[in-house]
Amino acid sequence: MVDIIQEAKEEARHEAIRHFLKKYATQIALVFVMIFSAVGGYSYWKNAQKTAAAEACKQYMRVLQDLQTASPEERQKSLKSLFDLKGYGALAKIIFGVTVLTEPDIKADTLSQEIDTLLNDKTMDDFLRDLLIVSLAQGMLNKNFTHVKLTEALNRIARANSFLRTYALETLALQDMSSGNTTHAAELLKQIENDATSPRQSRERAHIIQRQIASQESVLEQ
Repeated sequence: MVDIIQEAKEEARHEAIRHFLKKYATQIALVFVMIFSAVGGYSYWKNAQKTAAAEACKQYMRVLQDLQTASPEERQKSLKSLFDLKGYGALAKIIFGVTVLTEPDIKADTLSQEIDTLLNDKTMDDFLRDLLIVSLAQGMLNKNFTHVKLTEALNRIARANSFLRTYALETLALQDMSSGNTTHAAELLKQIENDATSPRQSRERAHIIQRQIASQESVLEQ
């Protein structure tokens, strides 16, 4: 009887974690969509001023427009064709990471190899590389896929004093929740809530999730 009750509590805990991921991972991901739009829009404006870059702008925008209707294989091929495109290669790699690499049918060994390739890319600007890392980690949440080097890079960003620190902490907290380590997740969320430099919405979200974790833990202990 005790085993049955324990199993029921464990299932309730996992269901709560799945609910957290579904609700909050999407919100955080939307932040990165806005970042992509802002950075991409700036790059488009900046490069459009130069006649030599006009064709590159058109090529980049053409690929983005076709992504919605393209097959996974077509998206992979199209985005990789932009990797060496001056002014747009880094953005193409980020979008590749959050679209192609989050496809449900991609094989684990292929996924790991592609992530390794992106992490080892030395041509990207530091900020864009860190943005890629956080975005990739976000994309892996719903796939329940763990990549050691990606997690190490995410921890590095979480320790740094940068714009992306809050989002790295949020992602690590969601990873912990997914693995059942709600205690450490709550500690990371507390860091966000107590950091006055974190965006207000992130601090509010961290507070809400902490309360839900505490509430769920209280139910499981009964």
